[in-house]
Amino acid sequence: MKYLILKHSLKNAYEHHGEAEVKPVINKVLGEKPELKEKMSELGKKTSQVIKEVNEMTQEQQERKLIEIYPEALEKKEEEQKIAKLPGKTDKVIMRFAPYPSGPLHLGHAKQAVLNHFYSKEQHDGKFILVLDDTIGSKEKRIDPKAYEMIKEDMKWLNLNYDEVHLKSNRMEKYYEWAEKVIEKEKAYICTCSVEKLRRFRKEQRECIHRKQPKEKTEEEFQKMLKGDYKEGEAVLRIKTDMKHKDPAFRDRVIMRISEQKHPRTGKKYHVWPLLDFSWAVDDYLLGMTHILRGKDLMMETKMEKYIWDTLNIDYSHVEFIHTGLMNIEGINLSSSEAKRKIDSKEYEGWEDPRTWSIRSLRSRGITPEAIKKFVLSTGLSESNSTVPIDNLYSENRKMIDSETRRFYFVPKPKKLTVKNMEKTTVEVPFHPEKNMGRKKYHFKEGEQVFYIPSNDAERLKKGDKVRLKGAITVEVTSKDEQAVLSKFIGKQIKAQPNNILQWVTENHLEVSVTLTSGDTQGGYGEEHLKKVEEGETIQFERYGFVKISEKGEEVKAVYSHN
Repeated sequence: MKYLILKHSLKNAYEHHGEAEVKPVINKVLGEKPELKEKMSELGKKTSQVIKEVNEMTQEQQERKLIEIYPEALEKKEEEQKIAKLPGKTDKVIMRFAPYPSGPLHLGHAKQAVLNHFYSKEQHDGKFILVLDDTIGSKEKRIDPKAYEMIKEDMKWLNLNYDEVHLKSNRMEKYYEWAEKVIEKEKAYICTCSVEKLRRFRKEQRECIHRKQPKEKTEEEFQKMLKGDYKEGEAVLRIKTDMKHKDPAFRDRVIMRISEQKHPRTGKKYHVWPLLDFSWAVDDYLLGMTHILRGKDLMMETKMEKYIWDTLNIDYSHVEFIHTGLMNIEGINLSSSEAKRKIDSKEYEGWEDPRTWSIRSLRSRGITPEAIKKFVLSTGLSESNSTVPIDNLYSENRKMIDSETRRFYFVPKPKKLTVKNMEKTTVEVPFHPEKNMGRKKYHFKEGEQVFYIPSNDAERLKKGDKVRLKGAITVEVTSKDEQAVLSKFIGKQIKAQPNNILQWVTENHLEVSVTLTSGDTQGGYGEEHLKKVEEGETIQFERYGFVKISEKGEEVKAVYSHN
């Protein structure tokens, strides 16, 4: 705990002219170790004590100590300076992330979650609010009751700590109150036109007969809607805009409608539900948003928010609206609804299935929260749509895990290699080529020794080839058939021919099954030292890729991360 407090105290002091502050340091510590929330009293005392010591140092002493214990902090500062600054006033930043709970978070959600958290909490030490947008959606896109907790779990794993959480289904009375305010201003009316007629009138820039009804009649009809006198599709509340507006979608938009779907939390208590732009006009004002960051596909919602606030004479001059381009990932479908359909039909094996591209599927593959954050932040605040190679995420993850990951041998599609005239010998191979993570020992008996090598390597070998079993011995191929390659031992240190350094395992191998990103599995043999790995550990199968161990037993199961 003390090391975490010290490094963030020094970093905070470095960023604020030598004076660290308690609250932002605690926030940073909890960002790395959320479990310390259970020790808030102790954390508060230790933080105050460490900050007192840090603030007594000169700025030169602080910087020297920071370089000594946390040099990457200066690198992070340089990276942050490359990221676009938040526009407008930033002395008190309040931002929110508002996913629809149809399932857990996926990479597309992560962009908005990470950007809102980064600008509100990390860059400006402000407030970050999670709002679960659980108003009734379409019949095709339904709320998943499990998603409420799954989203919170995903946020916790990503270290995106929020100050408040709100559910829109708990705020229905507020939406009704605001609807009545708009009616009182004579800026809304109950429309019972058919959907077809409504669309036609919008296209023709014509007002329907209901638009001229007095506000008393609108209020009466609205109450009838709330009481259930109208059925789904029979009546909607529309806001008066300009029926000749250049954008047909802006003309007298629906702000409340009837849905007879049963809500997973509130049941049948409410059947009049707000549309997205209306609910946000209410919540963004009442929750005190200073910056509203959303995808540019939601520009209409921004336009309507402003229009509703103008209608109610609300001053929003302090609010900044920021629209980011959509992030597409090359060759990947980020549709939660499609993933859920395939989970329900048993085509996918739950949200951890790599084909869902959910955050929890990335977690099961060994992708780190830090890599996801860097990947997202690299797209920035640009309004341009971007198509990003998934390799960018893998590259960030590789930087995070490469120096901390042990190496093991894995042979897919194994073929037997028999070595004659083997000398009794012991070989030691490091678990990591650069860092001291221990060594693997192999004991070979005298006489005949059986190994297994990848079949694609075996297929290209021919008589007389000198082959190096990586890190161990060199053999010469004497013959081969469909079942095996025969060879003779020629030494431990003798060089092999180019491209003839092969992965291998002994007869003491373990059965291994790797789940690929395609959802398929690939079997093979893993070396005996895999007995030393732990479930949940990320390792590297040399010349194959990084994997995360998902299960240990008679068969070792792993999930492929990336190469």
